[in-house]
Amino acid sequence: MNKKMKKQVVRTVSMGVAALSIAAVCAMSLSLPGCTIEKPKAAPGAKPMPKFRGPSYLHGTIGSLATLDGYSPMLVSNYSLVVDLENTGSVQIPQHLKQFMINELRKQGVGTPSKGYGWLSPERMLGDKGSAIVAVEGMIPPGAVKGQRFDLLVSALPGTDTTSVESGRLWRTELKPGGVQFPGRFIKTEASAVGPVYMPPSINDLTDQKQRREFSRQAVVIAGGEVKKNRDLRLVLNVPSFTRSRMIADRINEKYGDYKDAKDIAEAKTDTYIDITVPQRWAYRTDELLELIQSTYIEVSPGFEARQAANLARVLEQFPVEEKRVVQAWRALGKMSLEVLRIIYDHDIPHMRRAALSAGAWLGDELASKHLLEMSSGSDWKARQFAAELLVYLPDSTSGAAALGKLLNDDVRSVRLAAYNSIAIVGHEYLNRYVVRDGNEEVKFLIDRIQGVDKPLIYITHEYGIPRIVLFDDQMKLSEKGFASIWNDRLMLRPNKSVVDPNAINVLNTAATYTTTVYYRMTPRERAELIASMKDKMKARDLASQAKQYEIPGTVATLVYLLGHQQANFEDQPGLDLTYSQVSDAIYKLCKSGYIDVPIELYKTPLQQRIDDFQKDNDIESARPDSEIISESVTKLEEQEPTRIGAPTTMQSQLRRPDASRPESSRPETSEQAE
Repeated sequence: MNKKMKKQVVRTVSMGVAALSIAAVCAMSLSLPGCTIEKPKAAPGAKPMPKFRGPSYLHGTIGSLATLDGYSPMLVSNYSLVVDLENTGSVQIPQHLKQFMINELRKQGVGTPSKGYGWLSPERMLGDKGSAIVAVEGMIPPGAVKGQRFDLLVSALPGTDTTSVESGRLWRTELKPGGVQFPGRFIKTEASAVGPVYMPPSINDLTDQKQRREFSRQAVVIAGGEVKKNRDLRLVLNVPSFTRSRMIADRINEKYGDYKDAKDIAEAKTDTYIDITVPQRWAYRTDELLELIQSTYIEVSPGFEARQAANLARVLEQFPVEEKRVVQAWRALGKMSLEVLRIIYDHDIPHMRRAALSAGAWLGDELASKHLLEMSSGSDWKARQFAAELLVYLPDSTSGAAALGKLLNDDVRSVRLAAYNSIAIVGHEYLNRYVVRDGNEEVKFLIDRIQGVDKPLIYITHEYGIPRIVLFDDQMKLSEKGFASIWNDRLMLRPNKSVVDPNAINVLNTAATYTTTVYYRMTPRERAELIASMKDKMKARDLASQAKQYEIPGTVATLVYLLGHQQANFEDQPGLDLTYSQVSDAIYKLCKSGYIDVPIELYKTPLQQRIDDFQKDNDIESARPDSEIISESVTKLEEQEPTRIGAPTTMQSQLRRPDASRPESSRPETSEQAE
């Protein structure tokens, strides 16, 4: 046996002895109490792989890596009073609400001299037929920011004899989460509520008196709710990871943040979730921002945007149902996707062309406006309406302006309204706007006059929370023949043959040839207010009994101004200071009577349906069943000392850009998988 073989044998024997020694030690350790062998620690594992959700072509987007949490509307409500009613309220109070309402009114300063309501007590307010207890409900949008406004629904309570809340004002109150079942619960306040009531003019078309009375007990307070604090959201990661959490937050802030923002949009809190704060500049456009965030790809390598834009085009060509998602992804990719989109503008497949134009117009591509101009002359009215909606994103486009000029004169009314919405949001040379303000210099409503149209139309709308009376034809005339009377002869109009006086009311610079005389008789409450404000009661009663008379240029715009304007001083132009609801009702009635010989369109609010759906989905009762009803009797005010119980008026302090996002299309089912 040579030396090499000997060494091999020795090594083998040594290993065998070592193994036996270890086995012996292990056996002894097992037999001895308290002795254990410390197992070797495993090597650190690899970082968790991302778990994607949704279709594979969106893997790598923020929406595929994390789920949005807290994205749902919040139902808020309370009980309050509608005041300034023309004896159509109720002195009946549900038993469970009596003390609650007294306490609430005291908190608002009623009965407190320092708050300006020392002359009035809560009991006196509740005992006035000019007021009515109502349930106040509203839906705070998901991601709403502090100060954001939203519409409210006010409803007279079942079991009370309130006949109508028309022409009233909602007294200031606080809104809390949930339905109006348990007043006085200790729940944090989410919003405040106040403002004039809006009653749709079409309620007068109801011939069934019972049905009309039922609808008269419910109304909307346009933009009457104000959010008290931001409704922050958060992204929850599919797989916890500090690295990925910070990476997503950085990507969001890099792409959508602004140095003027009070704080970052995204903040990585833990390895699991990221806080999302909607900036003030995105208020009323929360949906648009969140869809962009979820459609944003994490990858930022050179050329990625162009490659992915082409990949999305191939996906859309095969799967038309993915149109909405692909459009959002294109928008999130930004202007680097325009090279691909411009090729698809001329695509033979309609859904491909439509999707590319949706993304290109949103990105501000002037070339897209030329295709939309061509589309505005097509035979398909749906395509024309589609073009009208997209032109909101191209306010400075020459081709877009030409397209809007055609669409504002379209034969289909919905196309015309879509074109108006676009110019109303961004402003346009076709639009002549006048702001009617209340005594607090806040917006009461807008008079929007559209120039250069051949087909006159009146549109009464409060979409986006901004009340407007829209006149398609800025020189729309009142009738030069006949006589009009509405509201039981309280408002009457008579055309004159006299030429317009240069000193007559004409702040809107209308070009009327002849004048119209307007007669107006005050309501009982308006007369009471006038008498109460004057020391000479005899003279006050004499003035209150007389009809006010005005001579104005015979145009619809001037009439709307006269009805809504509040005269600030003796040098100011006169006005009747009617509410938006009253002005809308007057114009609607004059159109129906033929005195204004123009078709009229009314915006229909979806608020009530949204509240009903939310309550149904969340098993919330719409109102607490009535308990015993109490009638509060108070001494009637002496005629010599009449008073008017009124709520402060609050509307938007400034005009805002409404949400310009398009309606959602159907969303296909998504899959969940790991890569």
